[in-house]
Amino acid sequence: MAAPRRNFAIIYEIKNVKKLPKTNFSVGQNYWFYGLKWRISLMRNEQDVTINLLCDEEKTLQSHIGWNVDVCMEVVLASKYPCKTLRATTQHHRFTGDDRIYKCENIAKWSDLNNVFKGFLERDTLRIELNVQITHMGGLRRIMKNFDESNREFSDVELLADGQRFFVSKLHMASHSTFLNSMFNIPMNEAGGNVFDCGPIHADVFQDLLELLYGEDTISMFNLEALLDLADYLGTETATRRLFAFIEKNKHNINQKYYTHLANKYDSKEMQDRTLTLVCSAHTLKEALPASVELLKPEFTIKILERVKQFSF
Repeated sequence: MAAPRRNFAIIYEIKNVKKLPKTNFSVGQNYWFYGLKWRISLMRNEQDVTINLLCDEEKTLQSHIGWNVDVCMEVVLASKYPCKTLRATTQHHRFTGDDRIYKCENIAKWSDLNNVFKGFLERDTLRIELNVQITHMGGLRRIMKNFDESNREFSDVELLADGQRFFVSKLHMASHSTFLNSMFNIPMNEAGGNVFDCGPIHADVFQDLLELLYGEDTISMFNLEALLDLADYLGTETATRRLFAFIEKNKHNINQKYYTHLANKYDSKEMQDRTLTLVCSAHTLKEALPASVELLKPEFTIKILERVKQFSF
């Protein structure tokens, strides 16, 4: 099983591209990943066409002064021809409380639009896909317990995550993680001695998980999904139980589209059943379905369709 990374893709289809007004700013639908709302916008001025990535959720971020989210992103223009795509170079950006819009490089000169998008426009519709990876999320909560050099005296093993060292108790971690328990029992490890490399997992998420395993309350909407991924990867049942308990406690405060996304991603029967009970009309169906409906698993999709059959829209 590969180490979890905070990757996702969002899509925006722009119709009537050639008829866009000279000063136009259009925004795509909302996507929810890792506790944040993501959108694509397209800007056109008299000379250029520009794609923007928006990271914004006022209600949840307004109390977090000094937060930052680092991303790397790739722009993909989908072609009507099966094997043809236009990929821009990977770009990096840091979102902050004062900068929630990422202006990508201009993708085309308006005067040269037909040549640049040749083969990518179908019925004057352009399909844009942004492949995004979150590399770091900071300032969203206060660290409660340190596992740096200051904890070396009280630890007997070092764990590496993205090159960062964490000093912890071997017995405590082995009792909570099937992955680490197996790794500790390997006679020789590449790092050597009592140093064990956990692989390319995000250090900030690992810090949150360690605090959680040491009894701290570190769960928030910002790290919930990343913690679930890492808890599954490391085989930490204690953390997984606490994470799903957090979801149950806060289910009425979680955006319904994001709740459905989590129910689908982690195969939670209880969460899927709750989602189904909320679907009772065309409006509630639209509110419940995530933007990335193509990622819904077949079994869950069948349940939703069976639910829809019970109502006349």
